[in-house]
Amino acid sequence: MILHSVTKSLGRGRRKLLVLDRVDWTINPKARIVVLGQKGAGKSTLLDTLSGTSTPTEGWVERRAFVSPRIPLTRFAQRFTTTRQLVTQHAHLYLTDPHSLSNFVETFTSFGAAMDVPIRHLPSAARSTLQLALFYGIPFDFYLFDNRVQFGTGPVQQHVRMAFDLRSQMSGMILATSSVKIARTFGGAGAVLHRGQLVPYATVEEAIQVHEYLSIHDPLQASNYWDDGSTDADTDDD
Repeated sequence: MILHSVTKSLGRGRRKLLVLDRVDWTINPKARIVVLGQKGAGKSTLLDTLSGTSTPTEGWVERRAFVSPRIPLTRFAQRFTTTRQLVTQHAHLYLTDPHSLSNFVETFTSFGAAMDVPIRHLPSAARSTLQLALFYGIPFDFYLFDNRVQFGTGPVQQHVRMAFDLRSQMSGMILATSSVKIARTFGGAGAVLHRGQLVPYATVEEAIQVHEYLSIHDPLQASNYWDDGSTDADTDDD
């Protein structure tokens, strides 16, 4: 996956903010990378640009790979879409065998007959489990994580950790966060996003040192960033 002079602006007029400024970045297959940045640096926008859920203002992204969105896949479900229907839709979208994906989701969630219940009628905990099942059930070439890796709660944790370990052996993983603790736990190579510039580093520890220095000596002010993690014309960042 390659970013070619990618520029991304958010907002309009006096609220316009340059989040990515002519970013060139080559991401190797199966890479494990932590992107560190202060709150509002544009980490969520970067992930959305990588996945294709947000388009660059200028430049382009060369993917040649299936990249997961950072937002839950269930967010794309229509009002009366069932789990089984959503599984079929995403299987076709990402060229995955529908039967295999359906079996994975049903085993992961233990939904049984609930596979044919509209998703909006499922309890909150069941929808959260479904989100994780879909995310790991699809064999993406790159998995994107916004702020942290979610492992769920209760019995589902073991399923998620096993799925995470399996996918990490076969796919690239990119985590964007402002937390040094989370970054160290995730490991791998590093990068720092600051004032529109993205600089890669060979190790996450090198990126942490730069991130901590910038957080002290060049902090982003409240007037310089957006508040949430929406895409495009909404607002930005975790």
